[in-house]
Amino acid sequence: MPLRRVEAPPCLHFRPAFRLPARSFSPHVSYFMMKDRARLPIPPPRTIPMNVSFVCPRCDQAARTEVSASDTSLVCPSCDQSVAIPENAFDEDRLRRCIVCPSTDLFVRKDFPQRLGVAIVALGIVGSSIAWAYTYTIATFAILFATALIDVVLYLFVPNALMCYRCGAMYRMVAGMDQHGTFDLETHERYRQQAARMAGHSQ
Repeated sequence: MPLRRVEAPPCLHFRPAFRLPARSFSPHVSYFMMKDRARLPIPPPRTIPMNVSFVCPRCDQAARTEVSASDTSLVCPSCDQSVAIPENAFDEDRLRRCIVCPSTDLFVRKDFPQRLGVAIVALGIVGSSIAWAYTYTIATFAILFATALIDVVLYLFVPNALMCYRCGAMYRMVAGMDQHGTFDLETHERYRQQAARMAGHSQ
């Protein structure tokens, strides 16, 4: 018996509710666009000026100014004294030595006043001692933990800075700060003795 072809009713025919738009992307156009874009000159990286705090060798006033690697001198804002920046002070944008004095030894420290840090620790010790004298045990440990917490928060959020062993100049927003080490007591003592000998000869 021959088989007959049965067609489905029109209501069962599947018709898409919408059509996808034709593909407008051309690989040839994209290739030439990328090729032309590659020919465009790459802008040089934006350099952020370095912030310097120093004591002027002429007027002995504390000064703070901005210096970039392209500058040739450092000018005191108080007396307009110009200090020539050595040619080997920068390696690209990285500071290699102090630009205020002849020293080449710098160390990394937190950009936070040391006196204020010592004052916070001293207040914590005094407050906990007073609380311990009055047998307030919980208050004693609470003051100690609060002092330690303040110290940790300052250590985590205060940025680093470079400081000169010899003249105490401080450099902020310096690139390549990791190439300098942290504070070294032997180097500090060497510069302290050198300053003491120079003060003795001047008298």
